Amino acid sequence: GDPGNSPNYDPWSTTGRTGGTGGTGPNITQNINSQFGSQAGSKSIGGVGGSGGGSIGNGGDGGAGGAPGNVQVTVTNGGSISVNTSSSQTISGVQASAVSGNGGDGSGAGLASGGAGGVGGSSTTQSASGTIQSGGSVSVTNGSSSDKAGAIGVLSQNTGGIGGDGGSGTFGSGGAGGAGGFSGLATGTNAGVINATNSGGAGGAGILVQSVGGQGGAAGQSGVIVSFGGLGGTGGDAGTVQATNTGSITTSGDNLPGINAQSVGGGGGAVPRQISFVSLGAAEGGAGGSGASATATMSSGAIKTGGNNSQGIIVQSIGGGGGAIGSSAAAFNLGAASKAGAGGDGGNATINFSGGSIVTGSNG
Repeated sequence: GDPGNSPNYDPWSTTGRTGGTGGTGPNITQNINSQFGSQAGSKSIGGVGGSGGGSIGNGGDGGAGGAPGNVQVTVTNGGSISVNTSSSQTISGVQASAVSGNGGDGSGAGLASGGAGGVGGSSTTQSASGTIQSGGSVSVTNGSSSDKAGAIGVLSQNTGGIGGDGGSGTFGSGGAGGAGGFSGLATGTNAGVINATNSGGAGGAGILVQSVGGQGGAAGQSGVIVSFGGLGGTGGDAGTVQATNTGSITTSGDNLPGINAQSVGGGGGAVPRQISFVSLGAAEGGAGGSGASATATMSSGAIKTGGNNSQGIIVQSIGGGGGAIGSSAAAFNLGAASKAGAGGDGGNATINFSGGSIVTGSNG
């Protein structure tokens, strides 16, 4: 999606204008029915919110991030992906990603308070789906020994946008951090053949399916004469995750499970250290978002892993961490006590195993 407009400084207003909302990403359906020797897949990305405009008084708020479109990627019968590389980064053979746009940052103040950060885009009505049909195959080999090198056969992810940061205040408060966006459904299905091999330290997975809420934005810095605390943005809730295997998944390398399904709430936004002559308000870190239901289902097929700490199936639902608060230094502290943000709740994590075989390596 297109980025939102970032308005210019407005000399005739006491409050700057709000940044524009990011555009919506396209819906994508991709069928892979032939042979490829490189990475394949699709990503739909929501536009970034525009930054707030400035003024002689208060800073303008950041614009909201845009939503992505639905993404559906299928390797059909006869389709194959084969990637053989030595990359210092994590490489995926097939990717289906719905990525929400980040919120825009609030503008710094002229003589008053900073603008609030924009809300991160949400994808609660969009889904990301990666499917390997019977007769389809994916093979990924990453021969790099770098600590950051990894290999993922199929990646299906749905993410909320990060909240924008608040603008700094002058004789007023810093702007509040924008809330992180909520993420939607992510699914990964294998009825074919997946092979993932990694020589580096970042691990990976045969199938990685994740829905991740957006991080809350950080609060802006208050003025040095009088500070008013600050408020970090709340983390976004994550969506439901579903992984299914009836085919064959083989992995080789450490920290490389067959299936990793995870729903992870976004972390709360932080509040920076405040230094002023007089402190009149309490700082509060943003609360973490909640994880949703995560499920892996296997009724037939096989999973075999060959490295250390490479489990057959991992399913996780994790709440986001609360936002931290920085120290406060003031000659006169007249505000209430500050507090860090609360952590988010995890959801249900379930493995439905009714058939097939799982063989793991050491400590799997």
